[in-house]
Amino acid sequence: RTGYTFAGWFAENTFSTQVTTIANGSSGNKDIYAKWTPITYTLTYHLNSGTAPSPDNPATYTIETSTITLKNPNRTGYTFAGWFDNSELTGSAVTQIPLGSYGNKNFYANWTANTYTVTFDKQSGSGGSDSVTATFAATMPTATYPIRYAYTFEGYFTAIEGAGTQYYTKDMASSRAWDLASHTTLYAKWTPITYTLTYHLNSGTAPSPNNPATYTIETSTITLANPTRTGYTFAGWFDNSGMTGTAVTQIPSGSSENKDLYAKWTPITYNLTYHLNSGTAPSPDNPATYTIETSTFDLADPARDYYAFNGWYAEPSFNTQVSTITQGSYGDRNLYAKWLPIEYTITYVLKQDMINHADNPSSYTVESDTITLKDPTRQGYYFGGWYAESTFTTLVLTIPAGSHCSITLYPKWNQLYNIGDSGPKGGKIFLDRNDDTWNYLTHLGDYNYRDADAWRYMEAANSDLAVLYTWIPADIVKSWDNGHMFELSDPVKDRIGYGKANTDEVCTFYDGKTNHACYAARDLNHGLDGWFLPSLNELEAMLQVFLANPEGNNFVARRMYWSSTDATHDQACSMQYDYDPIEGSLRVELILLTEQNKWEARYVRPVRRF
Repeated sequence: RTGYTFAGWFAENTFSTQVTTIANGSSGNKDIYAKWTPITYTLTYHLNSGTAPSPDNPATYTIETSTITLKNPNRTGYTFAGWFDNSELTGSAVTQIPLGSYGNKNFYANWTANTYTVTFDKQSGSGGSDSVTATFAATMPTATYPIRYAYTFEGYFTAIEGAGTQYYTKDMASSRAWDLASHTTLYAKWTPITYTLTYHLNSGTAPSPNNPATYTIETSTITLANPTRTGYTFAGWFDNSGMTGTAVTQIPSGSSENKDLYAKWTPITYNLTYHLNSGTAPSPDNPATYTIETSTFDLADPARDYYAFNGWYAEPSFNTQVSTITQGSYGDRNLYAKWLPIEYTITYVLKQDMINHADNPSSYTVESDTITLKDPTRQGYYFGGWYAESTFTTLVLTIPAGSHCSITLYPKWNQLYNIGDSGPKGGKIFLDRNDDTWNYLTHLGDYNYRDADAWRYMEAANSDLAVLYTWIPADIVKSWDNGHMFELSDPVKDRIGYGKANTDEVCTFYDGKTNHACYAARDLNHGLDGWFLPSLNELEAMLQVFLANPEGNNFVARRMYWSSTDATHDQACSMQYDYDPIEGSLRVELILLTEQNKWEARYVRPVRRF
């Protein structure tokens, strides 16, 4: 029986007694009932990626099973198109398994992919497709991409900013099959375009930290840092190589292009400060300023009287010499003039028998301390000083500090004399102030040519004046008018060395009127200048020498000689040779002052000093 399995013969229709045989000898009509068991058939469902319904369709049935209405399976993104009894899904769909059906069955789920509207959110972009209809599990349909200024399109995603799942590439190619079972919005992903910032430093050095090399339209405003360049001031970034227009200080947020920025430089003006150190600037003067671009220039020499310029130096200690300011130099500079004092020669005009003092220098400079000249020596002579001329006009005692010329010095030599020698004017030497044995000389000191009225020797005329003279002029002789009488002012007018001053004072008072002093000074008999009437001590010295050396002196015993020393306004001092009453020989005798009236005539023997 179709759909059944035979379960045996039974004697009753209740299938109580199974009959397998009819025994021999059985009789009678018999009703034998066949018993049938329905076969259980399988129902196999090929879901084809679907999901079984719940509750599921039955997995088995029999021929007796009531009509089964097949339930639809599920599949995301698909619509169920029916169960089919073949894998090719041909023919008519099977919706039921009718009662009475039999046999194992295979059912194949047929699916139709759903379509969905996919809307494009362009995220501030524009243009391109607004939406597409996507078929589930199919590649994304053709669409066009949007555009956005200063951004690169990176594709469409299920979430903003590239989050979620990507369905379109940046070229709008399908990046995956559609797998969302709903109408969906996809979001454009944008990447801001990276623009370059190219800095033309023009020999400068980039700042640290450096300015950015790139930026995007989303970059916050960039404030440009300044580069540096030795010797220059930064004058700004410019957007053109000609560096015209307005300087660029910022890249504002929202900018969107490659940029070339050019550094503009202004050379710094540096000061050149010249420390002339008492010198005078050259003419034309050296530059007071310069820049790093200034052409190389040589420094001109300043001038300074009595000094030689020895170079410009970078330090007051004169360590580093600077002769030029080379192009490319920079920085304020202090330049110090170095001076070397000019060395001037000192020439001593000396003959072979003259020996210079070892301490006399052969040269000096304007910076030398005052040089006090030392005395040379010469056998048979005493030194009379250094002179600037061979005529012995200008006495040179020192070379003062600050002098500045070459100097030639001439030594003046004076002949040495002994007491009693003939003097240069034909008289007799009677006094040498360097003679320490003469007591009257202690107040004078030795001869010193440095003195204003330097002298060493005294020489007496070789004869008396021919006429006797009064101490006062003849026209006021015996006048008691004190207004016409003269008295020397010096209280020590009798000392050696005062005769000339006494004589000058008397002559000045009487204004050339005839008197002993005037005649002694004029020396009418000798016709020579420089003679004077000796003071009392000078007269005594002369007489003492002549007394000891009488030959050629032309002295006469008991002659009274005027001195230029007075006692009061009407009395003066005189001396004479006289006889010593005990020895019976000549002696020098002082005549009492009270006995020598100035109007009395006396002898005069002039003297001179040299």
